[in-house]
Amino acid sequence: MASNQPKRTYQKNNSYQKNNSYQKAFAQAQYNLIEECQIPPEDVDDIATNMQYLVGWRGYKLDIDVSDDTIEIVENGKTFKFSKSRFLLNRVFVKQLADAYQNTIGDAFITIKQNYKDNTLYRIFINKRRY
Repeated sequence: MASNQPKRTYQKNNSYQKNNSYQKAFAQAQYNLIEECQIPPEDVDDIATNMQYLVGWRGYKLDIDVSDDTIEIVENGKTFKFSKSRFLLNRVFVKQLADAYQNTIGDAFITIKQNYKDNTLYRIFINKRRY
């Protein structure tokens, strides 16, 4: 029952290399936006203290202006463009931002809302995590 057809040979395509450079650029764009969304250094101590000791603390609000919405990353000679607003509305990005805040202010609960009057403003609400 053996067939006389020759074995198929497959050529390895170069799509992995293309995707790899996109993934690097994507990660770099997320890192750049996380750096942009960091809490000002003068407020870090106040937030950490309030989170730890105040029972009815109402949280901290950080405004992010995305009027310049694009993040351009050059990877392997190719320019990739990413949208800040798409990142800010992504749940995975919010978790990465919470992990970045973990190092500075401790365990925090973060929500990001878009301003309903001005679409170029986003507000990050930082509050203590309730267990």
